[in-house]
Amino acid sequence: QFEASRKRRDRVYAVLDQAASFYERHLWETAAGAPVRAYLEGRGLGEAVCREFRLGLSPGTGLAEKARQRGFSCEELRRAGLTNARGNDYFPQRLMFPLADARGRVVGFQARKLRDDDPLRGKYVNSPEGELFHKSAILYGLNLARPAIAKQERAVVVEGNTDVIALRQAAFEPVVAAMGT
Repeated sequence: QFEASRKRRDRVYAVLDQAASFYERHLWETAAGAPVRAYLEGRGLGEAVCREFRLGLSPGTGLAEKARQRGFSCEELRRAGLTNARGNDYFPQRLMFPLADARGRVVGFQARKLRDDDPLRGKYVNSPEGELFHKSAILYGLNLARPAIAKQERAVVVEGNTDVIALRQAAFEPVVAAMGT
């Protein structure tokens, strides 16, 4: 039973990592990503640091279909928080911040609103709580900040994801953000 549980969990990690890659490609390689790339540039965030944090863009549709074509089940997509009860993509068109555990494995996403007609209410929406994603257990950027925190024996906790990214871009590395209050 333990082995079956581990295999299930590994499949969820795998689909989350592939979802992050899907979102990254959509941001950096499509025309739909151009205004979002301009938004990031306007916020002073360079492409290199955005790629380091694996920022992406959800097209709103297509992820679930692509994942099923790659052999992931509807149940695996649901457990990963990537689809809703109807099996459709969970996130509408939004800027995607992959959320990683301390080891760097993607465990969920935080999605920033880009349009006024967005069907989700919040400016930021997280993956639903699940087997791997527990909002209170995540410090954004910890996987990248760990070496600097260990070396400098300090960490700075800031308010948001873009604060972490901007400080890392400015060569201040022992920085993380809490995933809420």
